[in-house]
Formats: sequence, structure tokens, C-alpha cells
Amino acid sequence: MQEKYTPGYSSNATNFMAKRSLDTHGAFFKPYLRPGMKLLDCGCGPGTIALGLTRGIAPGTLTVMSNALREWSQHPDGFFAAAWCEVVGWKG
Repeated sequence: MQEKYTPGYSSNATNFMAKRSLDTHGAFFKPYLRPGMKLLDCGCGPGTIALGLTRGIAPGTLTVMSNALREWSQHPDGFFAAAWCEVVGWKG
């Protein structure tokens, strides 16, 4: 069975996802973050919320999983590629 990403990759869907952050869509989780934590974010999408998580647990470790990295990294404004690079520590 082939998986389908329900929101899709239309400009409306990707632009909505690009605007999400830990503050806007994950504030309920912030009180639980502690420096040095290890977190796993399954289905992290473009990484915009994961980016906030890394700041909340630094110098901890965040492991992210997404089966759509290629699609997100090719977003027209380039934001997603930059966010992923920061989240996973990739050097350009």
C-alpha cells in the first residue's frame, strides 16, 4: 500500500506548514522541555516545530524522522532546506 501525505504539497499546504512553529503549534509542550533532553520527533514534516524543540533542549539531542525530506527541502522559498540543515546539523 502506497502512503499518501494527506495535506499534500500544494503551495497552500506547504505555506501553512512553513508558518508553524513551536510557539504557535506546540506551546503546550514547552513546559516539558529541559536542557540536555533527548527527543524523537516522528513525522516532523518541514522541521519548523523541530527547530524550536532544538532550542528548548540545547545542548540536548533531537532525532527527527520524515519520509518527505526531499519534498520539503525543495520548497520554492528555500526555508525548509535551511531549517533542516540547522535541525540536523548538516553543514552546507
